[in-house]
Amino acid sequence: MDEILSVGPLNNAQLRYDSTVGNPMFNVGDTIKFKNSSHLYWNTYSSDLCAWRRDSNYWHGNWSGNTAYLGIKISFNNSLHCGWVNLSVDTLNNKIIFNFSDFNNEPERDFIIQ
Repeated sequence: MDEILSVGPLNNAQLRYDSTVGNPMFNVGDTIKFKNSSHLYWNTYSSDLCAWRRDSNYWHGNWSGNTAYLGIKISFNNSLHCGWVNLSVDTLNNKIIFNFSDFNNEPERDFIIQ
């Protein structure tokens, strides 16, 4: 059986998803877009960031061993807000580490990671 490191949205939050690569890794200076685009959209289901392939003895997935920002959309004061969480995927210890987060105080606006 393979091991999978997943994140799931809580309390009706949404995760940014890219139909070509899965959950995109954002960096400082990137913009989390509020609206959907041709291949970037928001979802409310759990997402696998990376997986351990026992048959090949390696981690695969673009999050394996990396630290990056995951786009989120949350409900706050009856409005939707863009934001991000900074996550590290520790493949040596098989865990996802939540480092810190932030969100735009203005509802329904894009948010630049700073």
